Amino acid sequence: MVGRMMDYAKLQTQAARMAANAKNGTLKHGGSVYTFTFTPEWVYEVTDQTGEVLTRFNTKKLTVARQWLRDYLEN
Repeated sequence: MVGRMMDYAKLQTQAARMAANAKNGTLKHGGSVYTFTFTPEWVYEVTDQTGEVLTRFNTKKLTVARQWLRDYLEN
């Protein structure tokens, strides 16, 4: 049981490090600027220029979230 507790502690440390390394960013598309914010729920929240939340992407990579938003806006 002790081994499992130590593994859990390592996972918590790794998860905190990964979240700290996540980057926020922006995407310019069709004359608008969209802002990506990594949240404590481990998702990217996308807001438009007025600050309204448009969508949330369940990914840990900003590049993936940007591509998903491009696809969403173009389709």
